[in-house]
Amino acid sequence: MKNRPISLISLVSVFIFSLFFSLISCKNKNGDSGDQSTINEVYIPDASTYLTGQDIEEALNLGTNSVYEVRPSRSSTSSSVFYKIEDPEKSNAAVLFTVQINPVPDEITDFAASYINDMKTTGEVTLGQEGRDIYEAFEVGGQPGAYSKKAGMFYFKDIEGYLYMIAFNVTQSEEQQYDAAIQLAEKILGSN
Repeated sequence: MKNRPISLISLVSVFIFSLFFSLISCKNKNGDSGDQSTINEVYIPDASTYLTGQDIEEALNLGTNSVYEVRPSRSSTSSSVFYKIEDPEKSNAAVLFTVQINPVPDEITDFAASYINDMKTTGEVTLGQEGRDIYEAFEVGGQPGAYSKKAGMFYFKDIEGYLYMIAFNVTQSEEQQYDAAIQLAEKILGSN
């Protein structure tokens, strides 16, 4: 199986999509921001508290001090952290981790489960690829997930309804990325 790591552009696209979704969710039916007090009261976990650079190093079997946190980011419905990896074979090697809450609670009651099911049934179009990338099912911590080895992206949820995403842009094989994602997801779900 040919290793086709996700490009940095794809990682950034996912991050921008999350931010775009967040901006849309802050508008009321009239199209303006209105009173956002109910959105501001919802707790959004800080993504940078779930994983450390050492966790990434261990999961991907990297050397010590080869991973560092670049920048955490927050919006009204998501929190992300980007980990840069020192890799002489890939100058833009990185891992992106995002935690997201339901951006449209009035319209979708179980956002995380719906999103995961959509990825498994309709998939998504990956930048620079033809056709849709239909994700495969996996389970972690008794909760459903969806992953694409081709894209290096893994979505899973917890019992609270948070949606998590781990995206890899690394030189490790698809199988190594899958194993690392499971290890990291178990740590994430165990830290809830």
